[in-house]
Amino acid sequence: METDRTILIKPERKDYDDLLDLHTHEEVCRYLGGPVIEKEFDSYFEKILSAISPDSYWIIRRKEDDVFIGFLSIDLHHDRQHYELSYQFLPEFWGQGYAYEACQRVLQYAFDELELEAVISETQKKNVRSIELLERLGMTLESTLERFGEEQVIYCIRR
Repeated sequence: METDRTILIKPERKDYDDLLDLHTHEEVCRYLGGPVIEKEFDSYFEKILSAISPDSYWIIRRKEDDVFIGFLSIDLHHDRQHYELSYQFLPEFWGQGYAYEACQRVLQYAFDELELEAVISETQKKNVRSIELLERLGMTLESTLERFGEEQVIYCIRR
């Protein structure tokens, strides 16, 4: 898949270092429970590589130079009932519209190809930038809850 400025591709073994750097980046993981330990990341990476639709994972690269900028997924939420849009982008690409562009494309895929009726996204209430992105994508606040010792918000968009 692609957008005007990005390419969304299925992860491969060669993407290990980029994904590890992303998932161990202090700033990226600030609202995700902190950086992942490499040992724990290995099993997560294997899950990503073996995913079967509708669980879907994408590496996001900038079209102009193939630089890694982030990661997106549509996967089962903690409640095991809903599908969740999750995303992580390297800080040097924040505020440039890449996340909006790529998330918008993945939501289109979720509705058109996976034929999902709704997609949710959960983030910490403190993560103002993420909430702004979700609202810009057309998602609306559905609920709040406490998970991982923090107040979380769940946003939803329907087909």
